[in-house]
Amino acid sequence: MKQWHTVFPILIVLTISSISCTKQIIDKHEPNTPQNERREIFLKEGFISNDVFRIVIIDVQDDKHESIESITDKARKRALATLQKYMIDNSMVYTKNTRAQLMNLIRDRGRFSKQDITGNTNDVYYLEIKKNNIKGYIDSLASKR
Repeated sequence: MKQWHTVFPILIVLTISSISCTKQIIDKHEPNTPQNERREIFLKEGFISNDVFRIVIIDVQDDKHESIESITDKARKRALATLQKYMIDNSMVYTKNTRAQLMNLIRDRGRFSKQDITGNTNDVYYLEIKKNNIKGYIDSLASKR
């Protein structure tokens, strides 16, 4: 019983200090306007839905534009690297066969397109891989460690 008298005040101080720190962090961020929320949705990468995996490429508008082929190649490489990282992070065995299956998925199901996002001064491109239950498919490609 004696321990609660010393521990309880410390817990109260820690709780109050963590709440005040959290409030300061939240207050520093800009409020989310509908336009910012829309932009966040458009620029979201990874598993967008149960059936869509997306990679976003932003090409800065300057004098030296990349070719569409170069941007498409870059998007495919990023898709492969991102899916590989996802599998490794989830303790899946990643092999040459798994890599080949991912590359086939990206080639066969991936669609590359330029997006028209209002208020964005850069060119935005998507590589969207669409497949029924794509996350489940990726999870089934390799066994867990």
